[in-house]
Amino acid sequence: MILKIVKNKFGELAGSPIFEDTAEEIKNIRKQAGLTQSQLAELFGLSAQTRIAEYETGKRKPSKRIEILYRLLKDGKLNYSDFSK
Repeated sequence: MILKIVKNKFGELAGSPIFEDTAEEIKNIRKQAGLTQSQLAELFGLSAQTRIAEYETGKRKPSKRIEILYRLLKDGKLNYSDFSK
């Protein structure tokens, strides 16, 4: 019962994102860069696109390293074409 209460408090059972503002910003940054989730996962050195989907839906909070990479992407200092050659 306690597990259910904790999960409800953090929105996991209700299906609502845990980190809603961050999730929306992450999705917008990716779209503005013109990248798919798979391309962004590759750029960030992640093994699967599902991790990006989890960030964008708020089911998982990005690590500090990933947050820094998002900020670099947002500022135009990181570009997929630089790594896809």
